[in-house]
Amino acid sequence: MSALLIILGLASVAGGDLRDFCPDRPGRLTPACIVDSGHLVVETAAFDFSHQATATDVTDTVAAASTTLRYGVTQHFEIVAAWTPYVHQRMRTLGIPGAAAARSEGIGDVTLGFKQSLLNPDGKKFSLALQPFV
Repeated sequence: MSALLIILGLASVAGGDLRDFCPDRPGRLTPACIVDSGHLVVETAAFDFSHQATATDVTDTVAAASTTLRYGVTQHFEIVAAWTPYVHQRMRTLGIPGAAAARSEGIGDVTLGFKQSLLNPDGKKFSLALQPFV
């Protein structure tokens, strides 16, 4: 759950209309739309919490300040960089009396990539894009 989403559109509008804003909320959405050429979008999830449970295990994860940068290079191509500066995870095994919880924390993922629109880069109607990343 994101407690806060901060969105900054940077760069000047050099005439013409901008597309509707299409967020790529860190860890939540992966839309096929592309940021307008020459514009930078900064999206931050101040706090995320996830709880996953199976019949034998429970994992709770807290992530802070997950941030995604998207820059429109052309009307059909954007570059993407994302980083989660802090992650804390607690894992418990159920049904074993006295079993200790395992904890880990540290720097989260760093992701670099790009997105190439193949169809409707504005995100309207059916949109299609390729998004390779490392």
